[in-house]
Amino acid sequence: MLTILNGLNGDQLNRRHDSNSWSISQVCQHLYKTEELYVVAIKRGLKGKEDSIIENKPLEFLLDRSRKLEAPDIA
Repeated sequence: MLTILNGLNGDQLNRRHDSNSWSISQVCQHLYKTEELYVVAIKRGLKGKEDSIIENKPLEFLLDRSRKLEAPDIA
């Protein structure tokens, strides 16, 4: 992936298909920030003493890109 990204110029990295889409650089920044948050969440979970139970929820709502979701407080 890095090889492909390094081969792109600034215009290619920042071009958006339309006003509702993200550029390649925005997608990469989002992935980077998300990965950082996963590390923080895992570290917190490992430090915590209490068990947490997460109920299974259908994830179909994630496939609906027309709905904007709020970032969690940790973000």
